[in-house]
Amino acid sequence: PSAFVDQDGAGDHYLYVTYSYDDGGLAPAADGLIRVARTKLGTSSPTFLKWYQGSFSEAGVSGLDSGVLPGRGCPNGRQGMAEINYNDDLGLYLMVFACFSGPAGSKVGAWYYSTATRLDLQDWSAPQLIQGSQYPYVLPCPGGSTGGQFDGFYPSFMSPGAAAGHTKATGRAFFLNGCDTGSRQFMSRDFTIGMGP
Repeated sequence: PSAFVDQDGAGDHYLYVTYSYDDGGLAPAADGLIRVARTKLGTSSPTFLKWYQGSFSEAGVSGLDSGVLPGRGCPNGRQGMAEINYNDDLGLYLMVFACFSGPAGSKVGAWYYSTATRLDLQDWSAPQLIQGSQYPYVLPCPGGSTGGQFDGFYPSFMSPGAAAGHTKATGRAFFLNGCDTGSRQFMSRDFTIGMGP
């Protein structure tokens, strides 16, 4: 999971956590969608509530949850490894995540983004591909019988000079390259967000 602290219109601070549901063979089956839970900070015993069909209404432990994005991004894919930051130049919250799709033997992974105006509403836009982020997703890891290899696990965006948890129109995307059950390298790439007309 990844976390982000935000202040709402009433001045209350919340910790928002992104996560994925992996069923481990249990019911219900995993749907491959990113989820979000939150807890109010500043209380003696913070309690998480999960986003479920339009509001933060379900208990953090044993409660129901549902995906927060209006689309999958990659066709018939599995979302994961999401992070939320606030982009100062866009004036919007930015969620970046990896999405994996394709048939066995030719799977691909890529980064996608979505924007929102308010985290308490989870009003995310339709996910869009981040250009230049698509690479093969090799299952299993070469020379092994488990895991996967991808040039872009756990993307995390940062901009020099921006406050913690904030980004700007340019910066560095940090990520892991390699096998998720073996050898990996911590790497980075430049990013630029096109501001449009």
